[in-house]
Amino acid sequence: MSGYPKDEILLATCRAGLGKIVIVEGESIDQDPYYYGRWFGDLARELTFLPQNGCDQVVKAVAYLREHLPHARTVYGIRDRDFQTHTDPGDSMPADGVLWPARFTMENYLLEPEGWFEVIKLVHRSARPPGWDSVDDLRERILDAYRKCLTVSAFNLTVKQ
Repeated sequence: MSGYPKDEILLATCRAGLGKIVIVEGESIDQDPYYYGRWFGDLARELTFLPQNGCDQVVKAVAYLREHLPHARTVYGIRDRDFQTHTDPGDSMPADGVLWPARFTMENYLLEPEGWFEVIKLVHRSARPPGWDSVDDLRERILDAYRKCLTVSAFNLTVKQ
């Protein structure tokens, strides 16, 4: 039995939420919904993020809610691009309301060196630690960590296939 809200429970949860409903992947409210909620915190009264377990469940939940919620509520979905070969997210809203971001997973946005450099500048206002002096330094650190994870990625792709 899944711990994700389904059918009537999902419908009741969405009726209680604020603004637009955005169904995202994640095993709990502490994963994707947490990060999206922080990134779009200034829109907290306009967006409610709810998790579903995997991209297929996101698509099913969005379709179910669009059919059963009053038309006054807008429902969208965001699913990761895991293992997808199509790389252009396009500029228009898909008819089913489920978006694929440009990056393959939501976590990939956390790997942007420019964002991390801004954080480092705020945390270390005067003297940054050695090797954290520029966007290029951070890019190299991120690439090094990525290279160390390649075997895990290869394993995940093998299991998926």
